[in-house]
Order: sequence, then structure tokens, then C-alpha cells
Amino acid sequence: MILQADLTEHGEAERIVAEATSRFGKLDIAVHTAGITGAKGDPLELTDADYEEAWRTDFLSAVHVARAAIPGMKKSGWGRFVAITSENAVQPYWEEATYNAAKAALAVFCKGLSYKLAADGVLVNTVAPAFIETAMTDEMMEKRAEENGTTKDEAIRSFLEEERPGIVQQRRGRVDEVAAAVGIAKASLYKHFAGKDDLCAAAMVHVVERVQRFIAAQPAGLPAMERLRALLRWTIEMQLSDDMPILLSRNSGLAGPLKECGAYQESLQHISVQILGWIGEAQQAGQINPALPPDVVLCALLARSADPLLTMLRDRGTYSDAQILEWALETCMNGLAARPLQAAAPGA
Repeated sequence: MILQADLTEHGEAERIVAEATSRFGKLDIAVHTAGITGAKGDPLELTDADYEEAWRTDFLSAVHVARAAIPGMKKSGWGRFVAITSENAVQPYWEEATYNAAKAALAVFCKGLSYKLAADGVLVNTVAPAFIETAMTDEMMEKRAEENGTTKDEAIRSFLEEERPGIVQQRRGRVDEVAAAVGIAKASLYKHFAGKDDLCAAAMVHVVERVQRFIAAQPAGLPAMERLRALLRWTIEMQLSDDMPILLSRNSGLAGPLKECGAYQESLQHISVQILGWIGEAQQAGQINPALPPDVVLCALLARSADPLLTMLRDRGTYSDAQILEWALETCMNGLAARPLQAAAPGA
């Protein structure tokens, strides 16, 4: 369930909490991640409007979410509220005064709130990331690249060397690493599951349900090959955005729980039948090698959602996500050969 809201506006947090509660019965966990860097410069030359913009987005929006979400948690006697602050809350950078002040206020707000709510079974914590690969830092690095006349990747490298020498690995952190930190900080998130594998299996059910919705949304008149390409593009985009893949690697600890998860297996089977139908149509149209068994083509397509190629290329730091996406599509759909290879004769 995805809802859009401007959390700086009064009533918006209440609206989305009410919609989520209506859908799921109650809200157990709220993680506040909304934030902007805001205006930068001499702290004394920044305007009131500059400070107010960061204050509304980075601090007050969290207050709005807490006000909307926590009363229901108190009523049920169990809840978790996690706010993403920043290293700036305790290690400020002078040119980011608006951001520093708002994030420091958020950290103190959550600390005070934690004392008040613990007796009600509602625990409040913060996670303070540093330089993370997000749309916000992408925008910062694009601006730095434009100002310095360099590429974005060069801007990232110079920023790490000049502004963040304390980051030993000399790279931006990833969203999934922050998410893992939230999970570690809140081990009790697993209260409703036997263990983290069961929690992740439930998340995987959600992933395959999303795939089903994507497939159902494909235009009726779209050729089978275009449907396959659209699905492949979407699954690669999902992994590049640090979302869960449709299939996990065979050495994953989740393999066992997923085999035992009827909802996951049923949804995956439903997806497979639909995709196999598209593959058959594309083979009949001469767009996919008819000599390949349809289930081989199916596995090749689904495996791209968990393909280490994407991570390997991203970790090299040479290519953009857009380039990786197009090349992953190209190598999967068209292969590596300079020209199409002739299908081997039977028995060859």
C-alpha cells in the first residue's frame, strides 16, 4: 500500500495513518524518513524562511507523524516509532546550519518522547546515518559536479576525500544498510514472527503480490515481447532502488521458510503461469528462440531480479543506474553476440 502526502501540512499525517489503519486494522510501527538538506551557507546570512523550510520538513513533519501514529499504539499497548535523524545532529557542518538545527531538535524530541512512552509499551528510537545514496544526496552531488565542471561520480569522490575523510570505506552508504540498522535497533520488530526469516518471508509475499499487480496493469493489446521487456525493466529498477528481488539467491537463509510459505509459492506459481504464456506467444512470433524450453526463458528473466551483475557494476562506481539498467536489459534480451546466433540444429 503506497500513499502520498505532504507531511509538513496539518492533517496529512492523520489522513495516511487513518487509511493505513482502515486497511490493516492497526498501525504497529512508524518509521519517519522525510527530510531535506535545505538552504546552505553562512549560518548568520541564512534567512528565517531558510530555517523554517528545514524545520517544517525535517522536524515538524516527524511531530505530525508521531501525533497521528502513536495514540493508536498506546491504545493497543505496543508500538515502535523510529525517526531517521543524521550525523549532523551530533556532528554539525557549519554550512548546513538549517539541517543541523532541525535534525538535532528531532533527536532531542525523540529522546524525550521515549521516556514518556516506554511505560505504554511504545518504544522510540532514532537512527543517524551519514552520507547515504539517496535522491537528496544525488541532487547535492549533481549540483557539486555542475559547480566544479566534473562528472557526478567525480563529485562524489572529491566530496568524500575533502568533506568526509572520516568515512573509511570512501563510499556512500546504501539505503538497505540504513534499513538494516533500523531493524537491528528494533529487534522487537520481530515480535509477531518466529524470527527474522519469517518476517522476510512475509515481505517476500508482499513483493510477489506487487508483481501480480504490475502484470495485471499491462495494457491488453501490448505484444507479449513488450510485456516481457516491461516486466524485466521493472524488476531491475526494483533491485536498483534497493527493493527486494522477486527471487533470492540459492544460498539465502530464506530458501527454507519460502518453500514452506504457501502464500508465496501460490503467488509465484500464478506469476509463472502468466509469464510462461507471454513467452509462448513471443516464441510463436519468432521473437524468442523457440529451441529454448519456456521454463529456461522464465528462469533467465526472473533471475535478473537477483542478478549480482547489478551490484557488481554499481560497486565499480563507473556507471550510472540508468546505464546499468539498459545494459542489463540488453544482455538479457539480446545477448552478448555482435549479431544474432543461429539456433543449433537438434542433436548438434
